[in-house]
Amino acid sequence: LTKNERTAFWPNVIGIFGAATLGEIVGLLAAVALGDSDPTIWMTKIAGPVIGIIALLFVAFANMTSMANILYTSIVGLRQVGTASIRAISWGTILFLFCLIPLGLVVFYPQMYDGFFIFLVWTSALNSALAGIGIADYFFLRRQKLDMRSLHGPQENGPYRFWGGFNPIGLFALAVGFGVYVLVFNPQTLASLPAFKYLTASVPSCLAAGAVHYVLTRLFARGRGWGLYP
Repeated sequence: LTKNERTAFWPNVIGIFGAATLGEIVGLLAAVALGDSDPTIWMTKIAGPVIGIIALLFVAFANMTSMANILYTSIVGLRQVGTASIRAISWGTILFLFCLIPLGLVVFYPQMYDGFFIFLVWTSALNSALAGIGIADYFFLRRQKLDMRSLHGPQENGPYRFWGGFNPIGLFALAVGFGVYVLVFNPQTLASLPAFKYLTASVPSCLAAGAVHYVLTRLFARGRGWGLYP
């Protein structure tokens, strides 16, 4: 949706990485200092009810814009990968249905909403492994070079199709990284190994997934012509 790479890259780095990291640091320090991760509790404790309510309104507005972005990208992806019948549904209708399902889950199955933070930890197990795979693939295997024509062109017989549209090496590396994360820090029970205090779970997961992806790709992918690796 942008004219060049610069206008796509820097707003994400500054707006998402920079601003979100700053906000997370503030929330982390406040939770440690006040013993509660709920901003509705510690904002009023720190600044009083008036400033606390104003700050919470900013939080609510930020969530609305974030949800708008998530809805847009999710529905675009759904229409891209969906069947012809899904693509035939109007934008307004599919947007309404996409919002209706989570609303029903929140109303009739509140345990899902109450366990949202646990759900986030599970997703971080996947994201940590994906980060390691992405770093190993782009920087070390591809040396920061991609064939744009093959990447965005027809994929039926393209080099980025891998094996039947799936990359078994990447999926296996994802499973390994995910397993390492859960071994170090269990997202469901929040139990952790002693090393978690010093390494976190994300770093071992990222390193394990990246190493597996790098080694197996060097051994098997090139000979089969998968992925257009140099």
